Amino acid sequence: MMRLERRYISSFVLTVTLIATFGTAFAEQGPTFVPSSGGYLGQAPPELIPEVFAPGLVSTGAPEFHPAISPDGKRIYFSRMDASFTASILVLEQTEDGWNGPTTAPFSGRFNDAAPFFSPAGSDLYIMSMRPRGGKGEPGRDANLWKLSADEIDSAQPTYVGSPTGHTQGWWTARLHSDGFFYFGCGALAKDLLRTRLTDGAFEAPESLGPVINDPAAVDAEPALAPDGSFIVFYSAGRPDQMGEGLLGDLYVSFRRPDDSWGPAVTLGPEVNSTSEENWPVISPDGKYLFFSSARDNPNGFPDIFWVDIEAVTRLRNPD
Repeated sequence: MMRLERRYISSFVLTVTLIATFGTAFAEQGPTFVPSSGGYLGQAPPELIPEVFAPGLVSTGAPEFHPAISPDGKRIYFSRMDASFTASILVLEQTEDGWNGPTTAPFSGRFNDAAPFFSPAGSDLYIMSMRPRGGKGEPGRDANLWKLSADEIDSAQPTYVGSPTGHTQGWWTARLHSDGFFYFGCGALAKDLLRTRLTDGAFEAPESLGPVINDPAAVDAEPALAPDGSFIVFYSAGRPDQMGEGLLGDLYVSFRRPDDSWGPAVTLGPEVNSTSEENWPVISPDGKYLFFSSARDNPNGFPDIFWVDIEAVTRLRNPD
């Protein structure tokens, strides 16, 4: 067997270091979900209790996290780690004959790639990657943001975008919203939720989302904004109301106030969170579902992708 030691929190959630070698492979998969025609692989939509997303097909015995769904719903990208804990990005595609995949995305599989997300209009796909600039040399230890045009997503390699200097380390996540800001967090350094713009090829100095949403005693990272910008779901570790112990963080939501500031963080509660760790929140482009990762039902302790109706989040809004 193997043992994993949690070294430090980053916004890849918890960076894990392999201490011993594998004695066995990932746990055997259960029955494989067979996709059918229709959106979201033809699955019945979840209600207010989270369900594993495409068990045995997307969610397997390996660590999976952070899906990215194209605005037209015809492509689903997600991250998966192999037995050496190298992350790749896989893709499923809907065709006239049904869903194909998952297969390793043409641009991935060589370097550590993870956390894909589409631009709001779907014209670009962004990824986090530790690949060297120019595709040559040794991979780095810190991830940077890279971009592919949706028109060339099957034929081109991503171009380098970069990262906000001094605010990222190791793995981190970002999300580009329709307001033009990249929202991001990196627990290894900033420990806060931040936002920045990309201007003339360089990131502007990041600004904090404020002291109300961010907890100075906690690590706040991995922001996922609603398509209309009315709320933000994020990962936090170290808050007194989290269900997990120590650094096993949970998911929280903050609702945008009329003055454009962010309200206090509210836990998603036992309906979504557990004594395991919930992380990597993603909101579907149609705003109907929250995706996240959790190891709650995996005997390996590795995360699967879950999804739940967005009402599990919006019902926590204070009507006042």
